[in-house]
Amino acid sequence: MNRIRRAIESIELPSDLHNRSKLGVQQAKLRKRKTKKIIIVPVIASLFLVFSVGVAAATSTSMNELVAKVSPEIALLLQPIELSSTDEGINMEVVAAMNDDDTAVVYVTMQDLKGERIDETLDIYDYFISGGHSFTSEVVAFDDKTKTATVRFLASAGEKLSNKKLKFQVRSFLSDKQVFEQTKVNIDLKSVEDKKSIELHRDFISGMGGKLYSNVKDQESFKILLDNHLNIKIPAIDFMEVRNVGFIQNKLHILTKWIDNDKDNHGSFFLMNTAGEKIYPSSISFGKDNSGKLVYGNNYQEYVFDVEAINVENYELSGDFTTSGNSVSGNWQTTFKLSDVHESKIVDFLYNFDNWQSQEVTISPLGLTIKGIGEVENSTEMTATISMKDGRTQKLTHLISIADKGQIKLKLLTDEPLNVEEVKSISINGIDLDI
Repeated sequence: MNRIRRAIESIELPSDLHNRSKLGVQQAKLRKRKTKKIIIVPVIASLFLVFSVGVAAATSTSMNELVAKVSPEIALLLQPIELSSTDEGINMEVVAAMNDDDTAVVYVTMQDLKGERIDETLDIYDYFISGGHSFTSEVVAFDDKTKTATVRFLASAGEKLSNKKLKFQVRSFLSDKQVFEQTKVNIDLKSVEDKKSIELHRDFISGMGGKLYSNVKDQESFKILLDNHLNIKIPAIDFMEVRNVGFIQNKLHILTKWIDNDKDNHGSFFLMNTAGEKIYPSSISFGKDNSGKLVYGNNYQEYVFDVEAINVENYELSGDFTTSGNSVSGNWQTTFKLSDVHESKIVDFLYNFDNWQSQEVTISPLGLTIKGIGEVENSTEMTATISMKDGRTQKLTHLISIADKGQIKLKLLTDEPLNVEEVKSISINGIDLDI
């Protein structure tokens, strides 16, 4: 895989966010179908974008360094920003950004001027881009000598951001991340007994996931274990303790308390037998105050295994856990104007899928955006192949689902920037479209 391909591929949303984005897709309302239209921005607009970036690259250290860290092909699409903010001995610089009708990409550097609180595990924990939603961030490069991390932020609602002043703010970040995988939990499952339960009202729940809860998410309350203060410790894991273990209605429950949760301490358990077969639980997060009273929060989590179809005595309990050594808060913010990537084509794409109907597809240098109406299932899979006039092809498999003003948008990202004028045809789930 070449360098350009790797750089572009990292634009993909993390899998968990991908799923959350899919969950955010809501049923769209019928909208009047647009008539067929093709929009081709004059070549002079693209040339101006290329020229302006080139000047910046020749005179700006930040932009030059960014070009070296990503790729010249991507850099040609970027708008130089180069605005900095310093707080708590940390300098943040918004180096460059780009935007199409749906997605904004912002490249930012974070440098520790006083210590070593920035490393390759940097996790921007609390940040904000005005006008955007469905955010994600990812470290794409780290310079150990200067303690500088380059972070790419991705936000939806691109057309709302175009040619407008945006406030970009980072309020906290984590670093020194430590991951403990396949850690054995010293609980003898043969000795686990039925336990009394209490009702957890949904007002106290901050999150839930897994098959068991996906079908009952509209319930007013859920049965959880009493806090028996067992305080079972797991070797090397000092940021979580097991407070109770037991069966409720033939399901195995594990109640945990998470300590120093401002460091995003998290993890999950799994059951594994001698054949290496794993069973993962559903989970529900909630809070308790210092007196033990149930409140909205996430310092407690209960894991629930559906074990009715197995002999639990043939399994051992293990888990994967993550913590961070540093949690730094501050105020790093800038305001800048974001221009969009002008080059695009819009063509009709009228097709009935299972629960939704597509209307049109937009081709931009960042990929394809399919607009439609109806309801997209979480399990929706979409692939596309782009054929260029010179015979080359690109496969697009990275799917992002967005709900915006009742309109469904499915974004397929490319492995390499697209020259829109050179696109000959596209094929979406085997359906061919000539451009």
